[in-house]
Amino acid sequence: MNGRVPSNKWQLYDELIDLIPRDTTVTSTSLGHVALVCNSAGGAGIASHDRGGQRDDYLNAPSEPWDQIRGWPLRDAAALVKSWDFSKASVGVAALNSWLNSAERLESSGLRIDTFDTDVFTTRAPELAGKKVAMIGHFSRGITALDAAELTILERDPHPGDLPDSACEYALPGSDAVFITGMTVANKTLPRLLELAAGARIILTGASVPFAPEVFANRGVTELATAYISDAEAARELIASDQHMPKMRSATHRFTAVLPESPQL
Repeated sequence: MNGRVPSNKWQLYDELIDLIPRDTTVTSTSLGHVALVCNSAGGAGIASHDRGGQRDDYLNAPSEPWDQIRGWPLRDAAALVKSWDFSKASVGVAALNSWLNSAERLESSGLRIDTFDTDVFTTRAPELAGKKVAMIGHFSRGITALDAAELTILERDPHPGDLPDSACEYALPGSDAVFITGMTVANKTLPRLLELAAGARIILTGASVPFAPEVFANRGVTELATAYISDAEAARELIASDQHMPKMRSATHRFTAVLPESPQL
């Protein structure tokens, strides 16, 4: 099945949600430029806040609209990832990551951890020199590191020189390697991007990426370059001070996991 994506696009999301236990609850949430969810098992997860998609009226209410999910089953909070309100979906990704992205899961996975707290673009750049590489999302570090590659950048809000993300239908087929931002989980473009990138080396990158090798390896993903929270209180303070995801590095431990075709978890 490696390299294929089931025709039911929701299957990927359902498989992620199915990894979340039914007896764990949400203990706290924060939502700024980054979403943070903490759970009753002591886990914490983050995701970039995507402000697009359908809007629900209560999101415009004052105070803390996300307090209402405190006490929810974590699995129900994770199911928000399927919402077309991308603020809700971002909280859903953070809920997923509060369980999936942990030191314990990483250690028990048995996977080869290729880099710790280093930049995946920099470490992969030498082997991608001269190759056809696509990048979903405008990563400044990646653009600098991959200057020897034949690089195409696709971005929802294009910078000069970027292609609009709708060009993915034309730009991804035939790529040697494709870097895909974790924000594509919340905005629901990931299943189609995996279809288009089939046969390429696929690297999901960013702290929003759920550490779910048992879901992604069977869809052709070769590496997960993501993170787990090392200091939940520091993460909460950074979000409260209106920081974006790049500033969350001091509260996270970043890693790249190399996926086998059939991960054993």
